[in-house]
Amino acid sequence: MKRLGACILLIGGFIWLSYTVRLKQRETPQAGLSPSPNPSRGSVELSDGTFTFRLDYAAFRAEFPQLQSYRCRELIPGDGVCTGPPGLPLLLLAVKSHPASSARRATARRTWARPRVLGGYRVRAVFLVGVSPDPRHLALLEWESQEFGDVVLWDFAESHQNLSLKERCFLRWVGAHCGQADFIFKGDDDEFVNPPALVTYLGQTPNASHIIHGNIQRHAVVMR
Repeated sequence: MKRLGACILLIGGFIWLSYTVRLKQRETPQAGLSPSPNPSRGSVELSDGTFTFRLDYAAFRAEFPQLQSYRCRELIPGDGVCTGPPGLPLLLLAVKSHPASSARRATARRTWARPRVLGGYRVRAVFLVGVSPDPRHLALLEWESQEFGDVVLWDFAESHQNLSLKERCFLRWVGAHCGQADFIFKGDDDEFVNPPALVTYLGQTPNASHIIHGNIQRHAVVMR
């Protein structure tokens, strides 16, 4: 089962974001990326040795104003998600979810996303959700939050177009509410995750907390 979980993790391309939230310990430059800021144009260039990528800050702000200026506000703050006895490193399973996906969340809580101590790690899940126009979904999320304490609900609309906004707000939430997290797995509620394989991988990987882990595709062809 562990081998199967590891294969699913690699082949399925799960995004495994591993880091300690203590930023001063994590501010090490990535090899092969050499930022070249251009203050006069308000842009920055990153090169990976094969391609050079240029980001124009002014154009980015103009094209995605909400992503730049939105003030993340939680309707359900998830204050107690990361609380617990100190001592063991915390592995946070951060799971993007849709308000209507209560059945998926229930399945995850019964299986891979249940709180537990595993391989010397304290494993805890949090479900990341935007608002729905259906009041029944919001009422159910309130109930789930009271019952399980593992929901964070923001006040922006749940949609594919707002996924980048959800990621941005999640990073702010981690800094404010879950600074004690040692490792973070990022996934979705329609995935199978094998936590025993994850903690085994962490234990076998030197300097795991300094690396972003996952299925890397370099210069992949865009398929539409």
